[in-house]
This record gives sequence, C-alpha cells and structure tokens, in this order.
Amino acid sequence: MKNDLPRTRSGSLRNGHYIPQNPFEGGVISYYWNMGFIKYNPKLKERARELRKNSTPSEVELWKGLRAGKMLGYTFNRQKPLNNYIVDFYNKSLKLVIEIDGDSHDEKQVYDKKRQKKLESLGCTVIRFNDDDVMKHTDGVLYKIEQTIKKLEKDKNIPPSKGG
Repeated sequence: MKNDLPRTRSGSLRNGHYIPQNPFEGGVISYYWNMGFIKYNPKLKERARELRKNSTPSEVELWKGLRAGKMLGYTFNRQKPLNNYIVDFYNKSLKLVIEIDGDSHDEKQVYDKKRQKKLESLGCTVIRFNDDDVMKHTDGVLYKIEQTIKKLEKDKNIPPSKGG
C-alpha cells in the first residue's frame, strides 16, 4: 500500500497542507508555515556559510549573547537564508530577525527597507542595531532584544522558551 493520499500537482495533500513531492520545485525550498519555516533560495546556502566563517566583529560580539540559548532560552541561527535574503540572526519560533547595520549610504538604506518590508510580510519581526551600538553598548542591545522577545511572547501568546 503506497500512499493513499490524494495527489495534487506533483505533491500530495496531508491534513489540508500541500506537500511538494520535490521540495526544490521552482528553485525554492518550501516548508510548512505553521512550523515556523520560511521559504529560501537554496543558492544562498553557500554564501551564508561563507558569511558565518567571516563574521564582522559586531556579529561575533552579539553572537556571544545569543548563542546556545543564552537569550531567554531561545535558539538563534547566524547568517540564515530567508526567502531571497540572508539575515544576520534568526529565531524561527518567534520569527525574529536581528540585523546589524554597518556604515550605510542611501542605496543600502533603500535596499534594507525593501528587504525588511518583505521579511515583515512573511510574518517576521525585524529589529536593527547599528554596528557601533553593538560594539560599544552590547548590554543595552541585548536588553532591547530581551524586551522585544518578551513583547513577542505576550503579543503572540507564546509561552516563555525552555530551549526553543
């Protein structure tokens, strides 16, 4: 008895959700929305790996406070592909994106606004910090992230993390 589920397109329906037979259809890997996953372009995986290997000093500094569940028990990923972008830090259970902005000129700010708008349309909350603030006021930045997480827990009715 193979799979008795009805077939649609090149996938199947399970519990009302479309499951692609080929998860790489259209060049974008898809996962369930309710599991906290967001589509991403698989071509970005290698670039994200390179960025993790060559982190900026401010990324390294902030990572010390986010890694291994140090931030209220939540797990963050570094240089995470989401959609057609790579974000600096991401927590999937909160859909929280943390970005560190370096020296910016007008073109970069326009790109960042477009990018942030797209990520927010996917259900993400995006918070940004200046490179200098992360380096000079790390405790204040971590406090702001903590407050944002507590607000998201309250607004989205998410119980405090025990390691998510």
